[in-house]
Formats: sequence, C-alpha cells, structure tokens
Amino acid sequence: MNADSITQFDPTTGKLGSVITGPPVVLEPTKALGDFVDGIWDADTYYVLDDTPTPRPENPTSLNDLTLENVPVPAIITINSQTYETESDTIELEFDQVGTYKVTIESFPYLTKEFEIEITTL
Repeated sequence: MNADSITQFDPTTGKLGSVITGPPVVLEPTKALGDFVDGIWDADTYYVLDDTPTPRPENPTSLNDLTLENVPVPAIITINSQTYETESDTIELEFDQVGTYKVTIESFPYLTKEFEIEITTL
C-alpha cells in the first residue's frame, strides 16, 4: 500500500494542525473537505502562506539591557511561567529579586524567541 500524508491548517492564521496519513484514495476526498497541504509539516517552524508551507520568520525582538525592543504586536511575553499579553513593541522589564529569568516572546507567525536574564543586584 502506498501511503502519503497531508497536514491540516487554519486558513485564517496559517497555523498547522493535524496530520493524516493514508493511501491517495483516502486523502484526495479528505483534502476536498477542508484546508490541507501535501506532506508532513512541523508547526514549530512552518506555517501556511498563500496555500504554501512557508518557514516561519525569525522573531525580530531584541534585548537591550532590560528593555525588549521590536516586539511583534500582539505578543505573549512569558517570564518564568508567568504570561503577559502586550500590544506594545517596547517592553521595560523590572525584577524585584536577584536570580535568573527565562523570558519568552511568542507572536505568530514569528518563531518563538527566548532570552535568559541574570539579575545579580537590585
């Protein structure tokens, strides 16, 4: 049996979803029912743009001292498991304890970006 795969995607956002594997006789009618692209695609690194699997762009966020700059809008900022939604492209970070903080910036379709910030004095 010859098996192929298709990957479902959200036509509004381009986010990839479920993968279906099977013979062409099963996949062709399935493709006709919804939004699918041929093949298996990794949702962490690809999305669908103009019905074509496309590498997700690099996240442009940069860290300058304790300021996140060029943050894509909207974004979700996660600091050590605490999440914050933002509509700002510049974020001033403040910490009230010495320690190491993992800061993650998510804004689809951009790739997730992470920074590690070490606070040694207050």
